[in-house]
Amino acid sequence: MLEKKHYKTLNRFISEKYLDETYLQKLKEDFYTQKYVKHLAFSDFLKKEFVAWLKEDIKNGQRDYEELYTHEEGYKKWTGSYISWKYLSELYKFFHSEAFFSYMEFFYESQLSTPISFWYKLENILRTLMRSRGSLIQIYNSWDYLTWHTDGPIDKVAGSYVFFLNENWNKDQWWSLEFWYKNNLHSSEVVCYDSVVPTFNTFVFFKCEKDRSWHRVEWVKYWERKTYHDQLFYKEFL
Repeated sequence: MLEKKHYKTLNRFISEKYLDETYLQKLKEDFYTQKYVKHLAFSDFLKKEFVAWLKEDIKNGQRDYEELYTHEEGYKKWTGSYISWKYLSELYKFFHSEAFFSYMEFFYESQLSTPISFWYKLENILRTLMRSRGSLIQIYNSWDYLTWHTDGPIDKVAGSYVFFLNENWNKDQWWSLEFWYKNNLHSSEVVCYDSVVPTFNTFVFFKCEKDRSWHRVEWVKYWERKTYHDQLFYKEFL
């Protein structure tokens, strides 16, 4: 399943248990037997040494870009922030590498393309040349939230993922990533049937399917929600 040409890169970043092909096959079976939003959450996804470096980056890195987003139908503000430092930049490169996309293709059973545009890549090249190493971190501040929604469009997007970077989370801070089921786009009835605890170094991905990929972020209480910027897996034909 894991191509030899990609194994060296994957082995540099991903914890050993998530490179075991027997274990991965079991996880894939769990993925496809789910009735509603097909999703998996990998705790302790990246290797301990790399995670330790990431923690230092987040602590010492400087935010050099911020942008607020709002939505009148219920999307509360969140902040997109570049945090410049070495290992966050390495994380960015890994999540956009051929090796990582090959790894995810095993679960989606489809070839995937990178969602990053030429101009976005050019921006990051310029930032690197100017010694401003960029990695986009999505940040929700206290009392921010994101209402339930789907990622898409479904005919072009295979799935989506989130990587949690916040430390010292506890249940009193309220928020989690919730998955919802909705019978159809016009139905007002939605059911929350699963949620993912946002602990540091947890990687979550899910399949985008019509009427079955609804999710939301609960209110954030007295804390910041930090994730590597949520990304989409586009289908190859794009």
